Amino acid sequence: MILMAVGQAVAAQHPNVRLASKTKGPRISLLAIGLLFWPDLQNMIVLSPRFLKNHLPPPSLRTFKWLNRYNEMQKCLTVSL
Repeated sequence: MILMAVGQAVAAQHPNVRLASKTKGPRISLLAIGLLFWPDLQNMIVLSPRFLKNHLPPPSLRTFKWLNRYNEMQKCLTVSL
């Protein structure tokens, strides 16, 4: 979690660090960026709850086709009962 926050802080300051792809999105993860830049930033940042709260990205929730079908089936079963 700390490395992700460090990666997000670096990516916010230097957007080119993530090597964007038009179809697939960023090619390097925030965790990998955090690992690469941690030794350099270790003495420059103060790890605190505020730092983590400000730099951790919100979760990205994905939908899955099979899960949507399951939810629809559950709705049908509860309505028919």
